[in-house]
Parts: sequence; C-alpha cells; structure tokens
Amino acid sequence: DNPDVAYQQAAALALMGRTDEARATLDEILRAHPGHPATLAERGRLAAQEGDDAAAVDLLGRAVRANRGSLGARHLYALALARVGRADEAAREEAEAQALKTDLDQIGDLIAGPLQANPNDPAVHHRIALIALHAGQPDEALRWLRSALEADPNHLPTHQTLTKFYYAAGNPVLAARHRAIAAQLEKRP
Repeated sequence: DNPDVAYQQAAALALMGRTDEARATLDEILRAHPGHPATLAERGRLAAQEGDDAAAVDLLGRAVRANRGSLGARHLYALALARVGRADEAAREEAEAQALKTDLDQIGDLIAGPLQANPNDPAVHHRIALIALHAGQPDEALRWLRSALEADPNHLPTHQTLTKFYYAAGNPVLAARHRAIAAQLEKRP
C-alpha cells in the first residue's frame, strides 16, 4: 500500500528489462496515487522510451508540477516537449533544469567544503536549507533546518525560515511556535 515501496519495485522491474511488468505496476500505483511524483516520472520515462511522446509530456509534466526538485524528471520533460515540437517550452524547462542543477551543485559544494570543515555551524545547515527550498525540495530543506537547530537551538535565521516554511505549508501552529521563539531571540542583546 506504500506508493514509495511499490515505485521502487516498479523501477527495479524496469531496470531488469521487465518493462511490461514495470508499466503495469506503475499504472496500478497511479490508479491509487495519481499524483505520486516518482511514479509519474518513471511512467513518463517509459512512455518516452516506447515512443509515446504525448503520454510522456503529460506524465512528465505532472511529475514536474508535483516535484519541482526532480532534476531527472525536468530534463526528460524538456526532451519530450522538444520531440512534440514545443521548442519554447522545452527551452524554458531545460533552463529550469540547469538552474536546479546549479542549486544542487551549490549544496554539494557546501557539504563538501564548509560543512566538512565546521559540521556544527548552523549557518551552513541553514544556507543548504535555503538552497533546497529554492530548488523545490521542501522535505530536504526541512531536514537541514532541523539539523541547524540541532547544532544551535537558538539560531534566529532558522526559526525565521521555519516560521515562513510552516505558514506556507499550512501549519499555523508550528509557524506560531517558531515565530514566538524568533521574537524571544530578537530581544536578546
């Protein structure tokens, strides 16, 4: 019943060349979970591989809208758009994919450099979180925001970012909690 587990099984089937089984499994997942981003992307990849560019554009477009932070889905979507003659949209998507790649490279550089040099610096964790948010990866951003607070529970920029994050996510209780903590921290000398 878990779409993530079922998706992994379908992806493994596709890697083993068992395309018909993979397609059937992916279609079954999409019937139960029509907005599952990884499943949409994999099903779109298979559609493109099979030459069904119209289905690839539909599925990959839905995957990108569901998960802006998937570099692979964005790239495949751009290619599918180009194949159906939508060159302007393909160019925009490829530019978005390049911007996402730049963000992901920045995260990698921060992890390999400043984070390795000073793993308990909450500012580095916070910066990675901001880039992840920009890259459309809210779950990853939240993970880094939490690790920033583990490094320093009183890191003001992290509480400010969490306030905005939780308001945007529709969680006013957690937003208010972080806003209150930020207000207390701002009063400190």
